[in-house]
Amino acid sequence: MSDQQPDDNVGLPADATLKSSNGFVWGLKTGGASIPISPQTASSSTGRNCLLVGRQAKTVDIRVDHGSISRKHAALYYSAAASSGDDDCCILQDLGSKKGTSVNGTLMEKKQRLVLNEGDQIVFGHARERVFTVVKQVKKDEDEKEKEETTTATNDNTTTNNVTTEGQTRIEQILQDYELPIRERMTLVAQSERRHRVTCLAVDHAGNRLVVGTTDGILRMYDFAGMRSHKLEPFKMIAVEEGQGISDLCFSNTGDRILASTTGSQPYVLDRDGGEIIKFVRGDPYVIQKDTTVGHTAEVTGVQWHPFDRDTVLTSSIDGSIRLWNLNGKTQFKMLMSDTVFQPKSSKGQRTTVACLTISPHGREFAVGTSCGSIQIWSCKAGSSRPAKAVYGAHKSVDALVYSPNGQLLASRSVQDSRCLVWNANKLSKSSCPVAICQDAPTLFAGHCRPSFSPNNKILCVGVSFQRKGEGDKKESEIGSIKFFQLPSSKQQADNTNNNTALDAVLELPVSNTAAVTDILWPAKTNQLYLGTSDGQVEVLYDTVLSERGGALLAHGKGGRPQNEKLAELFQSRAPTGSAALVANHAIIAPNATRHKRKRRDEEDPSETLKPQAPGAKFRMGRLNNM
Repeated sequence: MSDQQPDDNVGLPADATLKSSNGFVWGLKTGGASIPISPQTASSSTGRNCLLVGRQAKTVDIRVDHGSISRKHAALYYSAAASSGDDDCCILQDLGSKKGTSVNGTLMEKKQRLVLNEGDQIVFGHARERVFTVVKQVKKDEDEKEKEETTTATNDNTTTNNVTTEGQTRIEQILQDYELPIRERMTLVAQSERRHRVTCLAVDHAGNRLVVGTTDGILRMYDFAGMRSHKLEPFKMIAVEEGQGISDLCFSNTGDRILASTTGSQPYVLDRDGGEIIKFVRGDPYVIQKDTTVGHTAEVTGVQWHPFDRDTVLTSSIDGSIRLWNLNGKTQFKMLMSDTVFQPKSSKGQRTTVACLTISPHGREFAVGTSCGSIQIWSCKAGSSRPAKAVYGAHKSVDALVYSPNGQLLASRSVQDSRCLVWNANKLSKSSCPVAICQDAPTLFAGHCRPSFSPNNKILCVGVSFQRKGEGDKKESEIGSIKFFQLPSSKQQADNTNNNTALDAVLELPVSNTAAVTDILWPAKTNQLYLGTSDGQVEVLYDTVLSERGGALLAHGKGGRPQNEKLAELFQSRAPTGSAALVANHAIIAPNATRHKRKRRDEEDPSETLKPQAPGAKFRMGRLNNM
């Protein structure tokens, strides 16, 4: 076959073809659009018998622009010899790529051929933001296609340019109706190979800086203004407290400081670049009455910065107390002491642990969730011994709480049930019922399942995660996605008869097939979604039209200098070897580089300044000549 010569360099079998003999055409679906595996999709100039997937735009048919993708990464084609029946089967062949190809979470071997089934999910390299789903559709005759093209051209000119399926049009309609900023996706990776679970996220008010806390206690700091689309890595990684994981993070209202809590009992205040400013004192663990000690005695579960007072912070702990701290207050051994202590109790008047903490946007009150399942709202004023509003038995244990941007709604969640409840914060009482119940929203991690409201207070985004049982010897894998729920209107919220309304998700967006969603942030300033996963990744969802300036939009479109692989190979081939390589790799040491530092150090040392000046070289030489 003469038309197979262009495929000889990629190692395809002799029966590889793009023409399906049966009545079906396979395709790859990503983002709602389907790419058919057919001769029309292949490049017309090459005449090859496969679809090439890779990074090089001139030679491939399906381009994936990512740093982990090879120039010729994989190939897709039909083969009759590999099928058991009369129908042709669709084959995916890896072309010896460096980062490999994953099918349903399993990494293929180099140059391996795999028969695809309908519904398989393919990830090329590490480009997890573009997951390709294998679809199977009926092949239509050319006459039917021409009729459809003529009818669509007469009805609407835009449909001829954008050929979309019914599912894509439905998703586009949902994105327009609810104004969801999820059209673009950006993955922030860590520099470490060992990826630990993301426990918390925090974004400053302007949306330019993101900090990520993980279970290994490493704080990752991202600066979107200095990022480029090809290098989405943290500019700094610090350990807040050695041996302790990070439980919660919060930026100050001015964005110049960070409040961090670990699994220990002492929170930290850090500057914008991660430097320690002050550490909180630890209380006496042998004291039963927590209001008589000056700090927490057990693990801190939540931290919040006051939205208006830049020197007031709140912390909660499993020791059963919430503490209010004044950063300009008293210190003990250079560690900050707390000013006010709040002690929540259960419905029976017994002491209970505090699992989560959130402060209202107006700053007059804060809400806590307890292990006994109660939601209590306290006033920020000192001296209050009882909560202003409370509801008991909301969950078996409240693991996450969050206020809406207008402060009228309060969302609660527990890991022990698969529901997320929405409450009216202004009318919370012992007999209150939830305004809405978000159904079918399970989660795996207690304390790391925070939902988030949209900036317009109409949509609630909830992270969903569950475990999928492995087949055969495969281990169980985690699956994560996010669901969007439309909340009742303000009139329905004010009407008590419409309370306890069950809601179904208007849209579910898959995030990862191998990791669970652990934390969600939806800042009202930038209108972008930040998702933390259990494998250490951070996904940023945004829209170039709906999202505001800042955050991921600062790095969007800032492409780096393109890497010339041939030039890199040439430099590597001409690199010095042997002893020349040792000399070339060593740093150049300038003899007088530290002269000014040594002179300044000698001037500050009194023993050096009182030393008499040594005679010059001319005097010594003249004296020797006279002798």
